[in-house]
Amino acid sequence: MGDKMVRLIRHGESEGNIGLPSSGGTTPLTARGHEQARRVAGAFDVAPSLIVVSPLRRAQQTAQPTIERFPGVRREQWAVQEFRFLPGFADDVVTTESLAPHLAAYWERADPFERHPGKESFFDLLDRAEALLDDLAAQPDGLIAVFSHGTFLRAVLYVVLGKHERSSAGMSAFHAYHEANPIDNGVIVELGYPGPNIVRVDNSHLDG
Repeated sequence: MGDKMVRLIRHGESEGNIGLPSSGGTTPLTARGHEQARRVAGAFDVAPSLIVVSPLRRAQQTAQPTIERFPGVRREQWAVQEFRFLPGFADDVVTTESLAPHLAAYWERADPFERHPGKESFFDLLDRAEALLDDLAAQPDGLIAVFSHGTFLRAVLYVVLGKHERSSAGMSAFHAYHEANPIDNGVIVELGYPGPNIVRVDNSHLDG
């Protein structure tokens, strides 16, 4: 094992996660999500050398207790936001129930080039996942904390596993992987170097 370790952290429970009406990047954490964020901060036995945060509110709120615990640590906002791919109506106030048929239809089409105005294609998602891994590899040794989102983090792990075929079949395979490998709110996935390789998926700090 090298002297670099990355902790990929999914944000705490948000109002959107429990089916409440929400709107894109402004969705806040629930009370449970804030508690999960505090538990994430408490899971660090040493100070990180860098804290990376998504631009979306729920990830920023999750990172805040860790930032407050380690106020001198360098922190940066990177493009580790959630995968946004549905048409513009999804920017309005929506619920998971109202979005469900649109999500199902998108993955059923399995068109990796499909891109709506202001949104990403599946290939764009893979590009961002690969870019994150390149940026992490370029960082000096230390412990790096990345506060991000479920689908994006699964894309990152999919790339780490070397399964990111850039085709319609590859998109369908990713969706199957996505559905079979959930990352719960507040879970920490550790990557080790050289590699990267997946060291562990940890939710022990959320117990109790």
